[in-house]
Amino acid sequence: QKLAERRKQAPTAFLPWIPVQHAFLSDPARRLSIRTGNQFGKTEALCAQMRYRLRGVHPYLGPDALPPKPIRAVCISPTADHSRTIQRKLWAGIPKHWISDRTRFDPSIGFRGRVQDCWIRSVHGGESVVEFHSAAAGGLSLSGDTLDLVIMDEPQRQRIYAECERRLMNTGGSLIMGF
Repeated sequence: QKLAERRKQAPTAFLPWIPVQHAFLSDPARRLSIRTGNQFGKTEALCAQMRYRLRGVHPYLGPDALPPKPIRAVCISPTADHSRTIQRKLWAGIPKHWISDRTRFDPSIGFRGRVQDCWIRSVHGGESVVEFHSAAAGGLSLSGDTLDLVIMDEPQRQRIYAECERRLMNTGGSLIMGF
């Protein structure tokens, strides 16, 4: 009974990571990728990176590997459908007491709002945010943004990659890709 309750409060705390996922989650590099075949847990590992980094505590990285403040992040997917899949996986794995009151989620359309975003309470005080974008439309609305983290699920056009690199320059943030 107690284990079931703990699992409900922290859904991914008891996941047994396979070696490729564990190596990916344990790597402190600022430019990081995970490449696997279908159904090997790539998206779940990307979502775990998002959850841990948004919260400000990472079970596989020391505190010096993460910014000591709430962060601003984007998650870029090839299509809106693909983005909704990632949003559902992220939502399913977030301990619900981490989620800010600003966050609204609908299982059929993902995160709601003018921009699809998820706000998580940071252990550093304040709230971290991740915005979800689809690259299918051609351009991204990142101009002028300063980011701490970019998650790309599937390779993107060079122009999008370069734009994300510019948005990370001031913070020395991380760019994490899965493909």
